Amino acid sequence: HKKALSHFQRFVQTDPSETHVLCPLAGDDPFVYLLFSLGYSVSAIDLVPEAVEELRKTFKCSSKEDWSMEESSNTVIWKHSSG
Repeated sequence: HKKALSHFQRFVQTDPSETHVLCPLAGDDPFVYLLFSLGYSVSAIDLVPEAVEELRKTFKCSSKEDWSMEESSNTVIWKHSSG
């Protein structure tokens, strides 16, 4: 993922704390956690509940208590306590 990160940072040159990244159909892509761990604000979207669960597991620094779930109009939204 270092190659993907260097490509990303070549085009996105703003400070991570000022950058929000949308990752559609993220599945269990570890790039989502990599960006998060570097200080980027990341929104990941997937339609498959199992993929979302696997993605949440990549956040090894988190406990189950760090996540909250909201349901609205047949949509489930997981939020991490970090924002």
